[in-house]
Amino acid sequence: MKKSKLIFFLFSSLSAGTALAGEYTETGYITEVKANIQGSVCDIMLSDISSGKNIQGGRWRCDSYMGQNLLDVAKTANALKLRVNVTFEGNGAQYKPVYSIHIINQ
Repeated sequence: MKKSKLIFFLFSSLSAGTALAGEYTETGYITEVKANIQGSVCDIMLSDISSGKNIQGGRWRCDSYMGQNLLDVAKTANALKLRVNVTFEGNGAQYKPVYSIHIINQ
């Protein structure tokens, strides 16, 4: 009986910790795009206006076909000053993992 209570407690603790993290979406403008060939990492900075205050930094691996597609969307949105929705993983980091970038049709 004690073992089952301990297992339940551990499972509850682990699932409660993951409830704090999760996907969320921010809307704004991509003001900065960086690609690092040495680490195969791409970064963006999302701002509230096209040349304004930074809201959130994002990062993803861009050494794959999907990563390159995400980089192309980010570069296009940055160059044309298009408004975007960016889906991040809320993990507490300064540059959060990016899941998607969606250009908003205006």
